[in-house]
Amino acid sequence: MNWHCQSEQSSSSWAGTIRVQRKDILKLLKGSPSLKRFIEEKIREAHQDAVDLASFETGIDTAAFPADCPYSVDDLLNADYWP
Repeated sequence: MNWHCQSEQSSSSWAGTIRVQRKDILKLLKGSPSLKRFIEEKIREAHQDAVDLASFETGIDTAAFPADCPYSVDDLLNADYWP
């Protein structure tokens, strides 16, 4: 969410975090393919946590963030996708 709402302040640290998290999720899915059926639900759940954290870290009101995750599962896991 920080990357999405503060793109002008994007940092290599944020990019590194995104890369590591993408790889970790892909490893989990490879090791346990049955988890794929839960991924959309987990993204919805994680989105509100991400909004709350981004709001806390940036001081931007939660209302300024998208109510629903604006990214598809494919986007989130695509190493070449940077919104």
